[in-house]
Amino acid sequence: MLERAPGLGRELVTRGHEVAVHGWHHRQQWYPAPARDLRELRRTTDAVTAFCGVRPRWYRPPYGVLTAGPALAARRLGLRTVLWTAWGRDWTDRATADSVYATARPGLIGGATLLLHDSDCTSAPGSWRATLAALPLIAAHCRTRALTLGPLRDHDLR
Repeated sequence: MLERAPGLGRELVTRGHEVAVHGWHHRQQWYPAPARDLRELRRTTDAVTAFCGVRPRWYRPPYGVLTAGPALAARRLGLRTVLWTAWGRDWTDRATADSVYATARPGLIGGATLLLHDSDCTSAPGSWRATLAALPLIAAHCRTRALTLGPLRDHDLR
């Protein structure tokens, strides 16, 4: 995605966002292929570093499926693997701001990691709009419970 919008990576970092690695291809890694997994994760990490100007610290496996190949590749590249504890199910064609919020709400507790999507490259077309519209609802919910919203770097992920 960064190859399609090369200036976006540096802009994200400049605005204080954290970048991470999700993989070169958005596919499930069911079958072990350690050399392939390392090659693809290295290629992705190098591209993110080049486009964003900072080296990513995190790896989130596609679909939340972590198998040995990508796990070992991430470790070898110095990436910390992270999954989520809550999601908004925002990738579907039926997602709305209310449905994203209602799905995410039960998991919005201290220390939670919320999975949301900011594009529709692997989701239903336009589904990111439901995510964007849900953000004020999610933020308000967190404020009323004195929860702080922030990047992964602020989590205590031991």
